Amino acid sequence: MGKEVSFDTGDLVQLWDYVLEGRGPLRRDDILEGHGEVGIILRRSRNTDTRNNNDPLREGAKDCYLVALPSGVGHVHECWLRKPAESKKNT
Repeated sequence: MGKEVSFDTGDLVQLWDYVLEGRGPLRRDDILEGHGEVGIILRRSRNTDTRNNNDPLREGAKDCYLVALPSGVGHVHECWLRKPAESKKNT
């Protein structure tokens, strides 16, 4: 997937489906929901944070960030995030 990158609170990020790179036409169902949205890192996810169904993230918080996106606030694994400046190089 994407390059390993570290993010800090307040960083601008883009939700990016790296699986799409180099592929032909795909159905909308094959694309990561929110692909291309730009948001802000609120903080690293914590083991005590909860999913949408109120189950704790626990080990699932590893390498994840709490991100504010136009579609809402949620926990996103770093492999689905990139810095928006990369979009000029890798579109």
